[in-house]
Amino acid sequence: MSGFYPDHQLPLLPVPDLSNQVERTTEIIGRGGYGTVYKGKWVGTATTTTTPATIAIKTIDLVPLRDEAQLKRRFKQITRELSLWCKIQHKNILPLLGIARINDDANIPAFVCPWMENGNAREFRSRNPHFPPLLILYDIINGLQYLHTFEPEIVHGDIKAVNVLINNRCEACLCDFGLSRFLTDNTLWKTTATHAGGTARWMSPELMSGDASIPTKESDVYAYAMTCYEILSGDVPFKSISNDMVILYKVTKGQRPDRTESFHSDFIWDIITRCWEQEPNDRPSTEEVLELIRPKVDSLVESLSCRIIRRSPSPQPPAVVQQPPPPSPPPPGPQPQMRGVKLTTSDDKLVLFYVKALYDYKATIPEEFDFKVGDIIGVTATPEDGWWSGELVDVTRRHKGRNVFPSNYVCLV
Repeated sequence: MSGFYPDHQLPLLPVPDLSNQVERTTEIIGRGGYGTVYKGKWVGTATTTTTPATIAIKTIDLVPLRDEAQLKRRFKQITRELSLWCKIQHKNILPLLGIARINDDANIPAFVCPWMENGNAREFRSRNPHFPPLLILYDIINGLQYLHTFEPEIVHGDIKAVNVLINNRCEACLCDFGLSRFLTDNTLWKTTATHAGGTARWMSPELMSGDASIPTKESDVYAYAMTCYEILSGDVPFKSISNDMVILYKVTKGQRPDRTESFHSDFIWDIITRCWEQEPNDRPSTEEVLELIRPKVDSLVESLSCRIIRRSPSPQPPAVVQQPPPPSPPPPGPQPQMRGVKLTTSDDKLVLFYVKALYDYKATIPEEFDFKVGDIIGVTATPEDGWWSGELVDVTRRHKGRNVFPSNYVCLV
């Protein structure tokens, strides 16, 4: 396949070339659009404390193309996705680490990004039923709102649960920008709804009927509603219908998936129904949805956190510690927050993440608890004064009412 794109060169882009630092394994994570995603790994001394231990590598499928025009369209798709991805940076967008030329044709790079061990949003929800789904829905609309307010504005064009990955902090990240476009660039899109991108179950009625020839911010909001339905119900929209033409007919006639018993919240169902309105102008913007959900998320996070006494800065670690000496502890203050997966504490607080003790600690007031080097603690709140709340994983050593400890005595597990 060498020389498949001999007359096409990628533009210079501000992304690292990791060709000699990464290696593709044979394990396929998924397929979609025009690419295949493999699990990858760093080679040699490439990995550092700031790079993820495992990576994902998206390669371009070089299927035979009919003519030069089709070849140019494929190359333009690749260039578009890469140029988009290297410009956007947001906590709810899957980051691009770089490119790697590992295909037979050196002109066609693979995309390198962090490996998301928690999988996509629907898989994550099925494995972690106690995790509040509202946090995932909030992250999705937060990432989508970032794209819609980017300069120039970006439409994703393929929002669905498989394109929402969950990182190790349990945050949702949008991925797969193969259908995305800048709103100022209409040249990359065909003019019929059947080629407008997306998947029928998540596609808005105006794209299906041909009233809109390209995805819009409004069609993204519609797809967001279907994605919310998918995550909360655990099934794709219109699960019982296998024929896309039947789905097209139902959607263009105003029919939507039925509410099931998994939708306990009228609040969330109301947002979903507003976002999948038949007329694009009747749907809320991403900013409006964000403003509706944000107070609920703030209230949820507050209810999951413990109340603790705010005091003076946490104590300094002891000068003499057990051998071998542990690494230097992190300074007190804000630390990376990993949102929780399950309820494990004695008072049913949500564990945000787990830490390991670097030093022995002896409680000085009734609210604190003792721990030893190597103890694992489930953290339930992380105030910025350096005093965190949590409990020992070892239930035999817990003391009721004692849940405060100094954050500079521990490190992330």
